Amino acid sequence: MVGILLASLALMVAGASGAQASAPAPAGPGATADGHSRLFISPMGEPFRSDRDPQDLWFDQADANHDGALSLAEFKQDAARFFALLDRNHDGAIDPGDIDYYESELVPEIRVEADEGDRPDTDSGDGDEGGEGGSHSHAGHARLGAARFSYFDFPEPVMVADTNFDRGVDEREFQRAAEARFAMLDQNGDGMIQRAELPKISAAAVGRSDRKGKHRR
Repeated sequence: MVGILLASLALMVAGASGAQASAPAPAGPGATADGHSRLFISPMGEPFRSDRDPQDLWFDQADANHDGALSLAEFKQDAARFFALLDRNHDGAIDPGDIDYYESELVPEIRVEADEGDRPDTDSGDGDEGGEGGSHSHAGHARLGAARFSYFDFPEPVMVADTNFDRGVDEREFQRAAEARFAMLDQNGDGMIQRAELPKISAAAVGRSDRKGKHRR
């Protein structure tokens, strides 16, 4: 009798272990049910991934005093923090090696060309393509690289700050880019960026990513 009970208990333990082993692993932070997270690329190029609204992660982080608005000082401080992250050898410049790290490790999705039929998903007005002077695509213009996940039509938002074309971005260039991008987002010109002023990005535009450079819709 005791032998039968022990055998039954062993079968129950084995069955429970098998069920636990076959259960799907829980999704990591910022992941959706299928293991993929939505991607948003901040105005200065930093990737944020979340299963809900990743653009809110950026805004809440940049809003240092948590008053619900971004000042120019807060915007530039957030840019400086990201610059320090990219400047891995701390020489005051984002050099080609840092750029390769950014594009291949931090946000490989920007190296993927836009899917056929991709279109701008913001509700902002017209602007010139490329450069710091224009942020949004013209009608019918397919968005490429980081532009698919961001407010601006910058396929590579870090390197576009290289105004002297030396294949690197120094602190002064990055801060000037921050000032220009702040001005483009401050639609009413009051020196503050409210959430309501930010371009609307649809869920499809933010997209999902498996961090292997494969853009998912």
